[in-house]
Amino acid sequence: MKKSFLFIIGIALAGMVYSCGESKPMNLEEAEVQSVLLKKVDPSALSNEKDSLSYYLGFNEGMAVATNMGSLPEDIRSNFHLNDYLTGVTAVMKSDTAKLGYTDGINEGLRLLDIILNYEDAGININREMLVQAMSARMLSPVSDDSVLTADGEVFTALVSRASEIITKATAEQNDSK
Repeated sequence: MKKSFLFIIGIALAGMVYSCGESKPMNLEEAEVQSVLLKKVDPSALSNEKDSLSYYLGFNEGMAVATNMGSLPEDIRSNFHLNDYLTGVTAVMKSDTAKLGYTDGINEGLRLLDIILNYEDAGININREMLVQAMSARMLSPVSDDSVLTADGEVFTALVSRASEIITKATAEQNDSK
């Protein structure tokens, strides 16, 4: 249960990172005005504990997002698309969690996306389709030969090492330009 909750939070944050479409960036001054106009649901209007928990969980999560917006750097905050963020959260809430492995796959996808975004920030483009194809091929045809696993591991280690050098150099150049 805790793991599922954490992946939902991760997906919500990924939705924030991947804002797109025609929605407008969140205007914090406007959001503050709107929050004053918001009326909390009267607890007596909630018909059962399930509704009460659902409402207060959503209300508290919304409060956490609104509170944390103030601590985001201006360049991120100015490009934050509230509608896209909520669309991402809604998509996750509607996902079919009965499929064994589906939510774990979402969690793994977010983990890989974080790695990919770091590479892409440094100018290293990752072919996401190829990544998924290779992952699928490796999962479906496991190799038990230790020498093959060792050789593959060495190639991967060398590639990650080279990518880390590129990322370090790109980060240094970004810091120098500031």
